[in-house]
Amino acid sequence: MAIPTLYEAVALGIKAITSDPWTEEIAHGLNTVRVLPKAPQIEHTVQIQKFHCWLAERGTTPGEMTARAKIREILGVKAS
Repeated sequence: MAIPTLYEAVALGIKAITSDPWTEEIAHGLNTVRVLPKAPQIEHTVQIQKFHCWLAERGTTPGEMTARAKIREILGVKAS
């Protein structure tokens, strides 16, 4: 399995949290998601609002467009 990018990890975390019926929708404001890879162990913190703003952008290169499409697929959302 390929190592996910930071934003793919954020998307996977959001999907895992929101897939449980006992959770409410996560506010997009200043809430953050912490990503802690196992190796090498480096912690990243991403504001959910900034994540969604990045995801809403189209991207300027084929690689950026592909990355966003992959994350939208993880979350089950369509491009805006």
